[in-house]
Amino acid sequence: MDVSVIGGGPAGILAAYFSAKGGAETVLFEKKDRIQDNGCAGGINDKILKRLNIPEGDWILNKVNNIEMNLDWDKKYLIRLKNHTALIINKTRFLEWLAYKAEEKGVEINLGMEVTDLQKFSSKVIIDARGINPELDKHDIAVCSQYVIKDPNIENDIIRLWIGWEVAPTGYGWIF
Repeated sequence: MDVSVIGGGPAGILAAYFSAKGGAETVLFEKKDRIQDNGCAGGINDKILKRLNIPEGDWILNKVNNIEMNLDWDKKYLIRLKNHTALIINKTRFLEWLAYKAEEKGVEINLGMEVTDLQKFSSKVIIDARGINPELDKHDIAVCSQYVIKDPNIENDIIRLWIGWEVAPTGYGWIF
């Protein structure tokens, strides 16, 4: 095997796709039983799609041109996107589509296979794409909470972000 990719999120799937596209025999391992969203937002920049030559698909839920940034509830900034658009996506469908394209290029995808020891691989290249901190997966702590709520009173052409200790002491909050 030329390339082993650990992790079936966007980075892992794209790494596997481009490895296989370049001619490398590639395998991807994902610990979950299916490719799915890990609960980490659902917004991407349309420039990423263009740069990676990814066509728009049914996984795009909304296109947004405004961002409202709230800092500790007392400062608010409105950013109007001029040269690009933020895309609100169904991340699971997007990841499934990326995985399908990777398999078309020859990537072998193994689901339900958690990799705990990278030393056991004999691949020429090992790509660890398990996320920002795979060690957190070993503990019962929440890194992210996400809720899908439909409210007709919420404007749909704006992303709202809250950054600061009052709302999200170690991160940020958002409404798409």
